[in-house]
Amino acid sequence: VASIPYLKGDASSNLEKYVPQVTRAFILSRIECIRAALSSPEAQDDPLGDEETLTEQLESLPSLCRFQLTQASEYIVSLFDPVAQMYQQLLALPQGERHANAGRLSQCEAELAWLVYTIGAILGSHLTPSSNPETQQLIDGELSGRVFQLAMLTDAQQA
Repeated sequence: VASIPYLKGDASSNLEKYVPQVTRAFILSRIECIRAALSSPEAQDDPLGDEETLTEQLESLPSLCRFQLTQASEYIVSLFDPVAQMYQQLLALPQGERHANAGRLSQCEAELAWLVYTIGAILGSHLTPSSNPETQQLIDGELSGRVFQLAMLTDAQQA
């Protein structure tokens, strides 16, 4: 993706077709790894288990997401919103019912953690010169807003 300015002429690179697919597959695979790690104590691949591995996995994600930022952000939001809504519903349960749903609550927390890390990696990346900075800022604001709403929810729960 970083080498796009060096492509010669009008040669088709298929990046527009495949980069969004790779991005979606990667994000979803990490969420599936989180689910597997939670359901099986002997699971080997927990994306949140080791900070060095987490940093390594998030390293290339921003350039992939920024390549087709609108598509990537729509996908992330499509994953984030239902999990955040479920998390909010679980937190609203009485303490006894919440305890009975502890596994689902942990899964929501882990999935949201991965998605927040993903959003943070994207927001921490530089804007790409080939796209509209205003559009990128609007999308960044939309993603940031979701993280702030989640932070307010968790803060209210701890109070």
